[in-house]
Amino acid sequence: GGSDVAERYNRKPDPEGLLKGAAAVGVAPEECVVFEDSAAGTEAAQKGGMKTGAIGTEDVLPGAHLYLSALGDSTPAAIAMALSAQ
Repeated sequence: GGSDVAERYNRKPDPEGLLKGAAAVGVAPEECVVFEDSAAGTEAAQKGGMKTGAIGTEDVLPGAHLYLSALGDSTPAAIAMALSAQ
């Protein structure tokens, strides 16, 4: 349908959708953390200047700032601490 995000924005790895989302909520890209489980999504976040939390491993999702096996493996405070140390 006409409301699908994929129809309104360029697809990942283009960062357009992520950048528009950040702008819509008034947050600068460098203040965003994008959690992704795909190489295209991780690349889009990196191209957009956002920090990336990869749900997977470095060999599959290279260049992320943080790696988790699942979102439930950590807490928001621990994630924030790990990212601020970089």
